[in-house]
Amino acid sequence: MTTAISAHTAPLGQTTNPSLIAKNPEVMHLVESGHRLTEREEAAEYRKIVQAVSPLVGDAGVSIEVFADLNTTADEMLNQGREMNSWIPNAYIKYPCIAEGLKAAQRSVAEGIRVNMALCFSQQQAAAVYAATKGSRAPVYVSPRYRECPTHPSRPTLAILLASNV
Repeated sequence: MTTAISAHTAPLGQTTNPSLIAKNPEVMHLVESGHRLTEREEAAEYRKIVQAVSPLVGDAGVSIEVFADLNTTADEMLNQGREMNSWIPNAYIKYPCIAEGLKAAQRSVAEGIRVNMALCFSQQQAAAVYAATKGSRAPVYVSPRYRECPTHPSRPTLAILLASNV
């Protein structure tokens, strides 16, 4: 795989999320054998995969998505983000584009943690990301979900990169 990547152009980065990690053959084998992963085991498997991907993309970065739902607080997301950020030198922590995720992103930027905002469905959410991450020293990525966006089902209107305001 490394040869194929270097033979062409270097990747611009890589994104990960818990649902992709669940599809990893090693993780699937554990689950299929009847083993239920603890939170600690899930994080360890996630970290192992992220650490394997990291050198393949170099400085481009790997986005690591926090485990979150609508009940997860900004503090919980931020704590996960801090831990995940320690896994690799080229980490971008991916938060959901909800109120608590925006708070976690704002605090992450203040701490120098690079961020990627996921599940961005509207231009209003993109504007909220811009406001929450203004002043970031690194690019802030937005992972849009334009196909699921009811107002723009066929146009990638949100495929944007928010520039730093330094």
